[in-house]
Amino acid sequence: MPPLPGSRDKARGLPGLIGRILAGLVAIAMLVLGFMFSLAVFAVAFVVAVIVFGWLWWKLRRAMRQMREDPRFRKPPGQGDVIEGEVLRGEWRDGKSE
Repeated sequence: MPPLPGSRDKARGLPGLIGRILAGLVAIAMLVLGFMFSLAVFAVAFVVAVIVFGWLWWKLRRAMRQMREDPRFRKPPGQGDVIEGEVLRGEWRDGKSE
């Protein structure tokens, strides 16, 4: 970048180098602080997700136990087989009559 009109070239030497070093240090410090805060946010999000997952698992476990104990969900032996979502009762026949 060319020097500004009316500025002295010798005055830019040392403060320019110190300014660049300070700017680099500030940039590195800001990156470190950003990583620290992002880790804190991710840690809080992880804890919340674990708590929500545990609560849902607990409720689902209870619902599954209630479903297993409910006689409406029990399959009586020999009352039909489920094949690909279709219930077959008795003898299966294709559409042909013999």
